[in-house]
Amino acid sequence: MEKQLPSWKDLVQLYKDHMTQQLKLGKLSEHTIHRYSHTLTEFDIFLTAQGIALLRDIRKPLVESFKLWRIERINKTKYSRGGGSIPLDAAILHRAFSFAIESEMIEKNPVRLEGRPGENPVGGAEPFSADDLAVLRKHADPDLLAFLLLRWTGLRGSDAVKLTWAEVHLSVKEIERVTQKRHKKVIVPIHTELLFALDTEWTRRQPKIN
Repeated sequence: MEKQLPSWKDLVQLYKDHMTQQLKLGKLSEHTIHRYSHTLTEFDIFLTAQGIALLRDIRKPLVESFKLWRIERINKTKYSRGGGSIPLDAAILHRAFSFAIESEMIEKNPVRLEGRPGENPVGGAEPFSADDLAVLRKHADPDLLAFLLLRWTGLRGSDAVKLTWAEVHLSVKEIERVTQKRHKKVIVPIHTELLFALDTEWTRRQPKIN
């Protein structure tokens, strides 16, 4: 009986099981798994449109076509910043296919990395301009505090959403937190705009005395 060739969907299922194990071991966060899953889903949509199912048929030219397809798809979204997320998408796919190599599903990795995730690719998107930030701020309500927190601290989304008031020191204008991913303590100075928003929210939460 001929052995069934491994498919992309086989890899996705195994890789998601692997990420779940890493989550239980504390080596991956739920936020990271969500981001990885998003890229895997996008690649799955692309492969389906191309009629590709088997891992052996996924080669470098096909992956490069996916990057172009992904940029066009991103540019259709509201507040698009171009292809700034492509290096991260490439890194995620590269790791997934590296896992496939370790699992003896394929021999070579078909994904060419695009520099380091988080860096601006050559000819890619630039950081938000002052006008971009003004538009984002205008539409941030009722999430203005979250917007300012992300803008002025540089915290990962997973750290920002789990930040507690015990970690916010208004008196010395600092935020002190042990990061979820690297388990390192960071001390972030609180910008004036963020300080005002935090102070307002803290005052609002205090019980009123009649």
